[in-house]
Amino acid sequence: MKKITYTICLLLSLIFFLSENATAQEATSSRKMNNIKTNFLTAASLGYERGFGDHFSLTVFGTYFPKFQSGNADEGLGRIGLSEASVGYHVEARYYTTKKGKPLVDFYISLYALQRSLNTIGSKVVERVSATDVTTYNIDVTLPSGLTSYGLLIGWQTISKKNIVVDFNLGAGYYEIANIPEFNLPPGSDSDLGPVQLLSDLSSGIMPRFSLSVGYAF
Repeated sequence: MKKITYTICLLLSLIFFLSENATAQEATSSRKMNNIKTNFLTAASLGYERGFGDHFSLTVFGTYFPKFQSGNADEGLGRIGLSEASVGYHVEARYYTTKKGKPLVDFYISLYALQRSLNTIGSKVVERVSATDVTTYNIDVTLPSGLTSYGLLIGWQTISKKNIVVDFNLGAGYYEIANIPEFNLPPGSDSDLGPVQLLSDLSSGIMPRFSLSVGYAF
């Protein structure tokens, strides 16, 4: 959590520093320096982007994922899901390669920081097999956690004559899921833990990010 807080503070400081000299110019301009948008590749989201001069902007997104369960504890890989709806946010500091006088359009590169709640659930039935006995184990996990991530994106954004915004980006970043325990198979088990094991195996690493957003500029 400290890492994500430091990253957000750094992004905000960077935007403030770079936009210091652009504010006076913007005050006498009728250019569209704001937009709101939603990401079609997530369950529900709402974002706001604020431009500072011709090249820089700050974007803030709120996201929502409903609770779900997938699979069956005693079949296949097991069961995994979210016991409660996941909410979160991410911020981006963007640099646009736009021509002078046309803010918030063209190709851009951005740094992002992300935070989401994850109340994860996972369960799996496994068997310990011996010469004389078969013992069944029901491994069940429900725990509150959190996903943090920060990384780099490249993208492209356009604004039509009717102020319709289309924004696409992709990239990658380091992620970490907090409070995930480690699991081990019972001695003699001839099965794996499926999604329950994934909760510990995939607790950190590199993940891709991409989005396709549509909105309105004003």
